[in-house]
Amino acid sequence: MRFTSIAAAALACTSLAAAAPAFAQDGDQIVVTGAPSNPQAVADFVGAISSRTSDGHIARWNSPLCPRVTGLRDELNGYIAQTVTAIAEAVGARTGSDGCDPNAIIVFMREPAEFVETLRRQRPAHLSSLNIREREALAESGAAARSWSVNEFRTRDGRIVRSQDGNNTDSDLVLGGSQGRASRISNELRADFSTVYLLIDLDQLEGVTMQQLSAFVAVQALTAADVTAPIRPERTILNLFRDGVDAPADLTDWDVAYLRALYGTEGAAAAETQRGQISGQMRELLTASASD
Repeated sequence: MRFTSIAAAALACTSLAAAAPAFAQDGDQIVVTGAPSNPQAVADFVGAISSRTSDGHIARWNSPLCPRVTGLRDELNGYIAQTVTAIAEAVGARTGSDGCDPNAIIVFMREPAEFVETLRRQRPAHLSSLNIREREALAESGAAARSWSVNEFRTRDGRIVRSQDGNNTDSDLVLGGSQGRASRISNELRADFSTVYLLIDLDQLEGVTMQQLSAFVAVQALTAADVTAPIRPERTILNLFRDGVDAPADLTDWDVAYLRALYGTEGAAAAETQRGQISGQMRELLTASASD
């Protein structure tokens, strides 16, 4: 099938890509060959790309996503933020209005390890969702992109049950009881992103196009995926910075199918049910795309 970049279509009236001499440029369209995929391959992909909680729930945005991008020239920061918003809206995620409080923090910088160390010493609240080992790994990582999220568990109607550190933040909610009907195994619990952080090393962007970079940031902002290891199968823009992987020029059919399934299926479901719904919807989308 022929897949037209959502980012390119949404931002076709801008000329920001031309203002980025540090990045190679490419066309507005790419060709992706869709093919029906076996259930295990899709399940493996969902497992690799999903941001999992300790009980297996897949976290996502249920509140409006509001990206803030810093570290590049203003026009490039704006290009990437607009791309994140455009892709989010295209796959069914909610987005904030102009002037909304940022909750997806995307920072381009040199020496991100030093920045993480500064957070550990001076702003530990920004790392409160990570345990000691995770904080150390984040600081010591040499990866081009590092991300983490702060999650909240909520009932189907949006009441907070507990934050990621396990504290019950709703004194009126009886966990596992009839009031709120919320427990770790019920169908009334969902995992929400409250904040997603993404740090990208400016010194590791050689050869990356703006189209690739903005698509990568968008998928990361919407999934908070762990990209410390290659994603399998390799049909994803999230492998952009992986050695030995032929990175796609833009979003792939697998990226789009996963995002649409993630934001188009029931969030307040038992973890196993939620994963099954996402995998099933993704297979349907990929099979349909193969016949286009």
